[in-house]
Amino acid sequence: GFRGFLGEGINSNVAHDGYVSMCDGLACTIKMCTDSRSKKVVDTSLLMAEMVWWFPERNEQYRIRGHLRFIGSNGRLNHDNDENDEITSQIEKTARKKAWEDIGDQVRKFFFQKSLPGMDFQEESDVRHQKEDDTGEGKDVHDGGSGSDGVPPPPENFLLMLLDPTNVDYLRLYKTSQYRQIDSRTQPPPCTWTSRRVNP
Repeated sequence: GFRGFLGEGINSNVAHDGYVSMCDGLACTIKMCTDSRSKKVVDTSLLMAEMVWWFPERNEQYRIRGHLRFIGSNGRLNHDNDENDEITSQIEKTARKKAWEDIGDQVRKFFFQKSLPGMDFQEESDVRHQKEDDTGEGKDVHDGGSGSDGVPPPPENFLLMLLDPTNVDYLRLYKTSQYRQIDSRTQPPPCTWTSRRVNP
């Protein structure tokens, strides 16, 4: 689950795609992908969000709160590029490119559809077409051409979504015992984490 902090609670389901190691060397920035046309991009315009992971087999819950960033082809969409150093910007753009390459053809094709996420469903013809490669053989590619590795370049609406954690609330519920711990990260870098046990 994923929640943006606005005047009302906004929840979205997202797929966790791994982590990004930023300039501080800590690979704790959570990586996800989304469409710039989706409602969650507008709903999280205040740049703070909370992710919830619940593991029912272990009765464990993680509530991860932090700063949210959307990375497009020209960098951050959150209007904070002026505060973003060149090294961090390049890391984010590289992570976006790798995320696009890693998601696979079946997921990539949804970003080329003309229909807007969350709008009424309408039949739409497949946006892919046949194109001859250098060998003369036809191959299936998306509109927008194909890169040197056979993967088409990402469209403008493909965004890398990064959650930079500042607070982790961990809860474990056993039949005979309960445990809760809150971890907080200092700002700005260099970042350190502090932990404290609290009542469940």
